Amino acid sequence: MNGILPYLLALIVLVVAASVFLAYRRNRNWRQFATKYRFQYRQNALLRNPRVVGEIQGRSFRLRKAETSSDTGLLGVELVEMSMGLLGRLPKGLEITKSATSLADEISAPSIKTGDQEFDDAAFVKGNDSAVVLDYLTLPRRLAILELFAWDTADWAGIRDNQVVLIERRMVSDAQHLEERFQFLFDVARRLDR
Repeated sequence: MNGILPYLLALIVLVVAASVFLAYRRNRNWRQFATKYRFQYRQNALLRNPRVVGEIQGRSFRLRKAETSSDTGLLGVELVEMSMGLLGRLPKGLEITKSATSLADEISAPSIKTGDQEFDDAAFVKGNDSAVVLDYLTLPRRLAILELFAWDTADWAGIRDNQVVLIERRMVSDAQHLEERFQFLFDVARRLDR
């Protein structure tokens, strides 16, 4: 057992060093991203829970660890949420996701159907007034939503609380992907405005 102990300690040190390096890289990239767009960079504790918040062309923007992230801790893989506000008067209670968030959701409020088979198969749509929601879901908006759903690295994508939201793991420390995701989300948000 004593012969294994030095190797085990070395492995632990390497894992801790890698975690610290990745957290540093994420924070550096997020800080640079915030500076580029004149957003605010905030952080609660040393190398933990960074957030980027701000406004671009009148719409809110937020980048943070997702509330649904459960893989936290020293070696955890975090889910990161990027959200962009939508402009105009959206239908009240509008929520669009790839699928019902639970069986109870599907039973209590079945998805509003548009008659567009491809969209209806891909999206779970909720709203207070189905006629207003259907009026909002024009072909260009449905196509924008399908594009949003098609981003291959997204763990979750949709519309909620008058924002278009993407959740994924890859945005944690990859600066190029962070920028690509931001530009993509900004384009989708403009196409979903009312």
